[in-house]
Amino acid sequence: MTKAINKGLTFQSIISIEMLVDVSIFLENGFKWGKSKTYTLQKQLPNINKNFVSYGVAMFDGSKIVGAILFFHQGTFVTNGTKVNAVNMSCWFVKEIYRGISTISFARFMLQELEGCVITNYSANDAASKILCLLGFRHMKLERFSNRLHSSLGGVFSTMARIKKLNTFDHDFGQEFDFMPSGALHHYSISYKSSSLRMLVKSSYIKIKILGMDINMKTQIVIWTSDYGLLSKFWEKYTLALMFATKSLKVIADFPDVPDVPDVPDVPDVPKPDVKYSSKNNYLIFGPEDIDVIEPINSEMNIF
Repeated sequence: MTKAINKGLTFQSIISIEMLVDVSIFLENGFKWGKSKTYTLQKQLPNINKNFVSYGVAMFDGSKIVGAILFFHQGTFVTNGTKVNAVNMSCWFVKEIYRGISTISFARFMLQELEGCVITNYSANDAASKILCLLGFRHMKLERFSNRLHSSLGGVFSTMARIKKLNTFDHDFGQEFDFMPSGALHHYSISYKSSSLRMLVKSSYIKIKILGMDINMKTQIVIWTSDYGLLSKFWEKYTLALMFATKSLKVIADFPDVPDVPDVPDVPDVPKPDVKYSSKNNYLIFGPEDIDVIEPINSEMNIF
């Protein structure tokens, strides 16, 4: 689909490999990421979106790309008896001179292209979050918790959890996800006492300031675990083992914020770590109210 707006701008769907290549180079220049990431994107996104109609949307000024949003097809859900696609919007970038009303129009075009889909966003900054929430996005019902290495060093003087990196990921997500393996994601088995769980983890670098200097802090983001209850119960043990195994300074995990529904026994309560570990979560979702959370499987985290 192509839509023309004023000022000579047009919006188009990214439906060909050739356009995806052009858009990925535009985003490389915009976000200043390396060419290896561009190559990975060009190689992996067609596979992730093999059952979807589009790779994203682009904004053009004449024949020049001036904005883009990528789509990652996460899988399907059944809601009210209807199968619905879940799509992760990512890499929203518009050249500065085109920001403003045109950016909002561009986001509305994206919503038209994804009509009927559940849309997720896992990386919006504060400004983008405000725009998306005005357009109908809402925060996922999650609580974020994080642990830093220096906060748990006392745990090295007691029994440590055992951690093992697994070469394969064999969890069956059922109809929701046809899991797409990625070199950016790592699978671990962690055991403490007689309990064990598995984690799907993404390595990232978070920029912090120390004494006025920018420092990249290696961080592990838990995007899925087989048992949130156990992760909460042994929070310090599991996260300390993960930090030592990956030479990281921080671990982040998001726990489903399940409401306490009286007299409904089939709504499980998900225990959470101590509130002192809580931090801000910026995951957003657009779609039916009965879908509160979609974990970042088959998302931008496969690449970025």
